[in-house]
Amino acid sequence: MIKHRFPVAATLIILAGCQSDRENTAQSSTSAAAPGNSAHSVPAAPIAPDLSGFKLDNVTLHVTSGPPGAAPTPPEPDTSPAGRLATVKQDYEDAISAYSALFKDAKTKEEREVISKDAKRPDVDTYRARARAIVDEDPAAPVALDAITWMLTNARGGTDQAELLAIVEKNHMQSDKLVGLARGLSNDTKNGGQEFVQMLVEKSTNANVRGTALYSLASEMQRDIDSAKSIQSAKEEDADKMSKRYGARLETLKALDVTAQQKQVDAMLERTVKDFPDVAYGKTTLGERAGADLFERNNLVVGKLAPDIEGEDLDGAKFHLADYRGKIVLLDFWGNW
Repeated sequence: MIKHRFPVAATLIILAGCQSDRENTAQSSTSAAAPGNSAHSVPAAPIAPDLSGFKLDNVTLHVTSGPPGAAPTPPEPDTSPAGRLATVKQDYEDAISAYSALFKDAKTKEEREVISKDAKRPDVDTYRARARAIVDEDPAAPVALDAITWMLTNARGGTDQAELLAIVEKNHMQSDKLVGLARGLSNDTKNGGQEFVQMLVEKSTNANVRGTALYSLASEMQRDIDSAKSIQSAKEEDADKMSKRYGARLETLKALDVTAQQKQVDAMLERTVKDFPDVAYGKTTLGERAGADLFERNNLVVGKLAPDIEGEDLDGAKFHLADYRGKIVLLDFWGNW
């Protein structure tokens, strides 16, 4: 069977023309049956066929009313909880973008300060209140967890974090969406965020959430170790610089037992490799990430023997790093990303 395919617009014209011919034929027949009719009668206007729902080659035609060129009627706003949350997020992003655009052409610190005097930052509390209303409507609904995650990781700064985390613990401990909070709160040392992530490691029923929480905590604790080493080895003349950089955490990091915490981090990474090797983490897995961290920790630190590598010199001759043992070697690593 041969199927003829015609453009939709051409098909409409053909169909409308057929309808017009039928109308004109009917008009002519009527005139012929009534001899007394005027010879100058106006033919009936063709009636546009109702093509709603008509399908042609998997194309559905929709007929809309209104004058030619009129703007299409905008869709009705999505008033569902998920739709309203999406609107809150978009409104917040638009407000942040508009605020940032005010500084687009500023080239100096002084110019930015002048703009800052009149520019008003978006009021995050306004957007948080709209999201919180969605949470309070049904705290156990999946969209409530979406709203809480957004509030605690994107629109930070509220005073209700403890309340929101209690809602999560009561209603959403089985959700795989807790991965977002596991990563987003692992560096929160002020409002119970890290304690919540630690609780996810022990109480979540989802392996992806537990593994992500465990690795995220280990990563943050390692960053604290690195910061503590810098602080504890800093010279007295660097005290002001350290104070500005670390703020209220300076004294905590000064007193950190680096050796004890490093043992704890290593144990967490080893557990990640053992218990959660296949959990996705970005473009890789937790097993690969944690394994790489352990390798770096055990092999790529000052005082450790450099692992042997194989490469090619500038002339294309293959060599091993071990061939140069006992000599001073400069390794230059580079790449394109």
